Amino acid sequence: MKKRSLLLLALLALPGGMSLRGAGEPLPVQAAEGDLVKSIPWTNENFSSEQWASLEDENLRTAEGWKDVSWGTFWGEGRHFNALGDFCRGDRNEAWTGTIRSIEWVQDEGCPYVTFTLGGNVSEGSYLEIVDGEGNNATTDPDGKIVNEYFNDPTLSNNMIVRVVEIAEGFYGKSLHLEIHDQKTGDFGMVNFGALSPNQTAEEVSATLWQHGFGGQGANAHDKTAANSDLVAQEYIWGKYTDPNNDEYALFMEDARDITATSVEEDFESGELSSLWTVDLNYAENPDGTLYYDFDRSKAVSDISTISWVEKMPFNKDGNYFLNSWNHMGGAAHEVARWRLLSKPFILTGTGIIRAKMGGHNARVSLYLYEGGKPMPDASPLASMTHEEKGWLGNLDCTLGGNNITMRRSYLDASEHVGKTVVLALEDFRTGEDWGHAFFDSISTSVELSELSSFPLEIIEQKQDAWEAPREFAVRSVFFGKSAGESSEDIAPIAEASLFLDQYFAKARPAGNPTYCELPKEEAIPLQEAYEALSPEAKFIVDLSGDYSYEGYDETGAIDRTRPIEETTVGVSMENLIERIAGEAPSPSAFRPFGGEPAETAPWLVLLFLLLAISSVSAFILYKRRKATK
Repeated sequence: MKKRSLLLLALLALPGGMSLRGAGEPLPVQAAEGDLVKSIPWTNENFSSEQWASLEDENLRTAEGWKDVSWGTFWGEGRHFNALGDFCRGDRNEAWTGTIRSIEWVQDEGCPYVTFTLGGNVSEGSYLEIVDGEGNNATTDPDGKIVNEYFNDPTLSNNMIVRVVEIAEGFYGKSLHLEIHDQKTGDFGMVNFGALSPNQTAEEVSATLWQHGFGGQGANAHDKTAANSDLVAQEYIWGKYTDPNNDEYALFMEDARDITATSVEEDFESGELSSLWTVDLNYAENPDGTLYYDFDRSKAVSDISTISWVEKMPFNKDGNYFLNSWNHMGGAAHEVARWRLLSKPFILTGTGIIRAKMGGHNARVSLYLYEGGKPMPDASPLASMTHEEKGWLGNLDCTLGGNNITMRRSYLDASEHVGKTVVLALEDFRTGEDWGHAFFDSISTSVELSELSSFPLEIIEQKQDAWEAPREFAVRSVFFGKSAGESSEDIAPIAEASLFLDQYFAKARPAGNPTYCELPKEEAIPLQEAYEALSPEAKFIVDLSGDYSYEGYDETGAIDRTRPIEETTVGVSMENLIERIAGEAPSPSAFRPFGGEPAETAPWLVLLFLLLAISSVSAFILYKRRKATK
């Protein structure tokens, strides 16, 4: 009763605004919102051409035959298209001429812009149009012909740059479509096109330009010429976007280096990798040192509920969606490669505490300084936290293996960097197999101190094929920061509490022995001393932090993991442990002293209790009979 009462008080003491959900409302993304079409990917359903029907190569008679993946390369696989997604690669048949037409959409007055990527033909004869059903130009440009006016150097011309088109006022509410006119047969006689996004707001256009220009494409280490071309193209694109004299982009990128955002909030519940994130391909690497280009944005956000092969393992995601990088389970990247997602730059404000759920052997969340340029792959982060740093297996009970995929809610103290312009990175920071993957969820850089008034547990069920039923497991929240003496005054109690909790779970809840009832007395006494030395503020946090009990043993004397977990608090556990040290009371969950056999599984002790019970009953009956005969 005492334990349950304390648990109830602990729950009542939690702040009203505290939530385990994580990252707030989804960010706006380029996706369909009701009847408002926001994205038209390059697919058979979305694009067609009558002229394709006569082509000898039957693979080129549909849009799929012209498609290349977002990381596609040209000229000996050495240079990159700078695509935003799967796109139309015109040199599948450079000599082809004709018109390609998109499906129709209705442009909304509140979302007047259309964006897409364009590259290829640098000469007159090929152009794009956005028109209504009667072929009338629907843009604010009187000419209406959109040509590749940026890449006029043949070494760069296959590259794609984001184009921004504004729809004229008289065409709001009308059905529009895009036409690609390819009228050139050779000498760069093709058009590269993709990422068609109607109904864009100014904010969405700006986000797309950031996403495309900030990450860019990497340089191929095997080919110096190609490497130079890639880097030149990357800097060229970034320069066009940020040029205040470029009318196409100035409205959206004015003062592009003057960052106004003050936080990053992401829960991935949109179901897509939003334009908040860009893939830093200058950082991505294969085990042999070459750069890795195959991170697939379209598969980065997943709604799967179990990961692994033997185990049926929920992995502690929040909501329906999370960031899944493991291509073995339908994710975005190869296990052997490292990769990095960069957020848009922002000014770190508030407490400076960063929260993220992360799992996997290679998961790391890092904060990098942004000084008007781009973070370099070899730059040291201002602050970072890795999933393995506090026990990479993840669960408190790690005896079954494979649990490193389980995500823990982790907090990073970056308070000394408040006021700086920074970039947040979600990283798979090493190459090689050996569980070389990373998972993320519930990202926030605006964590309030009230959220850390305790470190809660999260209880999840997992299932292996050999088990008759799922079993419960406990996952604890963790904190990454400086020592209490080096932390700010507000954060010092959190750091102090976190240090003790790390010690408590390492000693009292080790893998394969998840109960303080097994803790030898010589190890329990230092734990008691550390607990009693806590400051009142840190002890308050520790006492309210989550703990658990399996409440029982099986016939072999081992903890019975098939029983449901009973949630309690570390304060209750420490009280019980201290009572056991003093010899004032046995453990309420094991009924045994230090190092003793559990009563419920010791046959001789059970027999003794039975004999005592029989003797007592017999003596009582005999006593009553004698009294009755008197």
